[in-house]
Amino acid sequence: MLELKDIDAVIIGTPDHWHCLMMCDALDAGKHVYVEKPIAPIAEDLAALNKCYDVVKESKLIIQNGSQGVSCPAVRAVKKFIAEKKLGKLFRVESAENFPVPYWMHYKDRGPKTEAETDWKAFLYNRKYRPFDAHQHACWMGYHDFSSGAIGGWMSHFINTVHYVTGCDFPVACTAFGGNYASTNDPRCDAPDQVTVILEYNEGFYTQFVSHFGSKIDHETTIFMFEKGCLKTRFGHHIGNPTYSSEGVDDKIEARKLLDSDPEYPGKEHVKNWLDCIRNNRQPNANMDCGYKQGIAVLMGDMAYQTGRKVKYSKSKREIRT
Repeated sequence: MLELKDIDAVIIGTPDHWHCLMMCDALDAGKHVYVEKPIAPIAEDLAALNKCYDVVKESKLIIQNGSQGVSCPAVRAVKKFIAEKKLGKLFRVESAENFPVPYWMHYKDRGPKTEAETDWKAFLYNRKYRPFDAHQHACWMGYHDFSSGAIGGWMSHFINTVHYVTGCDFPVACTAFGGNYASTNDPRCDAPDQVTVILEYNEGFYTQFVSHFGSKIDHETTIFMFEKGCLKTRFGHHIGNPTYSSEGVDDKIEARKLLDSDPEYPGKEHVKNWLDCIRNNRQPNANMDCGYKQGIAVLMGDMAYQTGRKVKYSKSKREIRT
């Protein structure tokens, strides 16, 4: 397909471990790219992420990362709200995304049943070979070889939105913990079904992402905490119509919606933004700089989870280390 001259752009919606290197192939062929999140799933993919970033910068092609939340008018309003310091300084952001059943379990009966029905080696791509496993093929999002679970699957949406509205630099430190506790999970799946990731930023705030399966309590909630109150939204992929007040500090400001009307789901606007930028040679809302920063946050979360230790990111050396 990449050899066809009348194809200008591609959408990459493959398994997560394909994203970075498949992007490099598309860019080498001169194609613009929309790539799904997470751009890189686990800490072992840092070298591929760094390579991908360099190839994008050298190509000057238009890249949109599939974190569609940043193409919502509500997100632009939150960015303005924070910049104008309507409630003073931001110091903490908490977010939760939860569900009774791990999302990867919904695919358990949808994949090929035998190796003859698929190309198993192509699916494994750059991962070590192992005999065909129908469950692993279908539920790859629950296996750590291919996915960091909700860290890459869900936190990527949340943290990309935080980066966008605050204009912050890379996270500087991270801690994470979790495990496999949900009775609705399959014991063969080793990506965490419960996880907490804390990221620290030099701008003077930190974020806390929590995801658990087995219960829907606190599903789709995000709270930005300021000196003079808070702003509450839904989750990063579609934050809805944010509400701000002085809750948590005093009762001086009653809860008010930030927008006059509730915005639509931003998926369509996000793709349109990418296509418009291709036509007009502009940078889209979730360009490679955003994707790279989101990717680093995800890989920091995964490394902290894997090692059980605090990790730090060196921007100058592009390294994550304990």
